[in-house]
Amino acid sequence: MTGEIVEPIETARKENFKEVDITAISLIVDSIRDHLIPYIANIDTSKNIYDALTNLFTIKNVGQAISLKNELRYVRMTNDDIMASYFVRISQLRDQIKAIEDIVSEQELVNTTLSGLTRSWDAFAAGISSWKEAPSFEQLWTSCAQEESMLISRDRKKEALKRL
Repeated sequence: MTGEIVEPIETARKENFKEVDITAISLIVDSIRDHLIPYIANIDTSKNIYDALTNLFTIKNVGQAISLKNELRYVRMTNDDIMASYFVRISQLRDQIKAIEDIVSEQELVNTTLSGLTRSWDAFAAGISSWKEAPSFEQLWTSCAQEESMLISRDRKKEALKRL
């Protein structure tokens, strides 16, 4: 979308314009990832939302691509992170890199994710690395979430037994 969009002056055309704009806003909001919503939450027209999203992901220079790839390469899970927040951070960086039309291979994404896990996950990461076929990023996310869920459940059972 380029150029200016002028809202009609006539009441009937103005109402139709607003209805179409609201529909366009709904379509945009429904088609983007949740982490992008804060960037557009206070914008009032579909054209302005489109422009904001375009500007967010337009490559300003080669440095932006390098910076995003470095950020992805060095993302680490902290002891305070839950698995979902760690994977969301990685997927946000992946999406930003894809949006500027750069490439991150699935294998690079999986390796980066595994190497960024905390030390308490070393045995799990070693087990995943020994699989015959490397998992996809989505499969790794599912496996990590399941493992985290089992660990939490086991810890709760231990705590309950201590109280007895």
